[in-house]
Amino acid sequence: MQIRVSSDDGVPIYQQVMHQIKLLVSTGRLDDGEQLPAVRKLAEQLLINPNTVARAYRELEAEGVLTSRRGAGVFVSGGGSPLSRKEKNRLLNEKIDALLAEAAHLKFDVETVIDLVRKRSQRFSDGGWRKAASVAIGIVQRVSREREQRMSETIVEVQSLCRRFGKKTALDDVSLSIPAGTVFGLVGENGAGKTTLLKHLLGLLKPTSGTVRVFGQNPLEVPEVVLKDIGFLSEDRDLPLWMRIDELMSFTSAFYPTWDQRYAAELVEMFDLKPDQRLESLSRGQLARTGLLLALAHRPRLLLLDEPSSGLDPVVRRDILAAIIRTIADDGRTVLFSSHLLDEVQRVSDHVAMLHGGQLVLCEPLEQVLSSHSRWVIRLKERAAVVPCIPGALNCSGEGHEWTVVFNGEHELVRQWVQTSGAEIVEQSAPSLDDIFVARVNRGLQATRSS
Repeated sequence: MQIRVSSDDGVPIYQQVMHQIKLLVSTGRLDDGEQLPAVRKLAEQLLINPNTVARAYRELEAEGVLTSRRGAGVFVSGGGSPLSRKEKNRLLNEKIDALLAEAAHLKFDVETVIDLVRKRSQRFSDGGWRKAASVAIGIVQRVSREREQRMSETIVEVQSLCRRFGKKTALDDVSLSIPAGTVFGLVGENGAGKTTLLKHLLGLLKPTSGTVRVFGQNPLEVPEVVLKDIGFLSEDRDLPLWMRIDELMSFTSAFYPTWDQRYAAELVEMFDLKPDQRLESLSRGQLARTGLLLALAHRPRLLLLDEPSSGLDPVVRRDILAAIIRTIADDGRTVLFSSHLLDEVQRVSDHVAMLHGGQLVLCEPLEQVLSSHSRWVIRLKERAAVVPCIPGALNCSGEGHEWTVVFNGEHELVRQWVQTSGAEIVEQSAPSLDDIFVARVNRGLQATRSS
């Protein structure tokens, strides 16, 4: 029995064992009544704790997939596997979804994937396998169409949104659109308007002017329709500290018809939480993980995360948060998260929006943002006491002879200035998202001062 497990993919090991045994049963590679390896033998083979294998076997026995016989061992349930055709299709669809996601990552189109499936099927002389390959191609095409349909859907549409609190303008003519399956990073300094924007999407604030649509609906008018498909993690982690984690999970599940108790249990284990812990005894990082668990367990179509890394240590932030965000997006769902950690946004986002002083200074695909900006280090012929005025520069920093310039697609303009002034370019590199944000904000501040 060939099973492989990995501690790097964010899924509990026992769940990996369960899933692969189910797949072996559903595909007929484990027959009804066939005996499975002993717990200790499989644990040695996989280099894992025997208790992990025992737990997987117990869970599968509870589901009716396996049965144990005293003194004999563990066997595939006789009389036909309880895995229904629907379950088998679900397992196969999961595999195909993963295949299509990987193909998209490698820049392969669907036609190439289908051609590869067809060629692989020719390795088998059995006509049944040829027929199976034909069915698989049909499923790939159907899943691809469904995936494309999901991805083409607009999840969030904000038009000319303004919000004022007295004389203070928190959001000023903000417009953006977020398609399904996108990881959308919202960046800006404290007070830029990030949280205010998220509150409008949740229907917690009424626009002074402009419109907000989530799933095509106004969240103020039909909150019960919109909120059931949103998972939200607030920056302040406002949770009832007198409750235990399991009590809070039970309470929260009553509000969401799609709450997945098994997935919630997986998240508890993934986040290293104990169900009987009281929230008042948790660290800031554990509270953040608990909030993330509640936001994820009902498998929302849209996940809103307000500064999700606040309170998380660097390892958890890198490994768990990034894995969750990418997994959700690969499943065709959508993530919108705000953060002041621009390296984190750059690592996981598809699209980025920059807010400054309530205004949207940039909203583009991340790849386009990074590729359209450049960072040059220029050495001047004469020492400069003040910042040189370089045409096309978004930001210029340094002192004396050496200055660093960040600009957006103005290569020839900057190069011409360098030649005319007798300076030289000593370094050319791609700026980070942090460099671009600072340059854009400084450019905005200069424009404000000059006006």
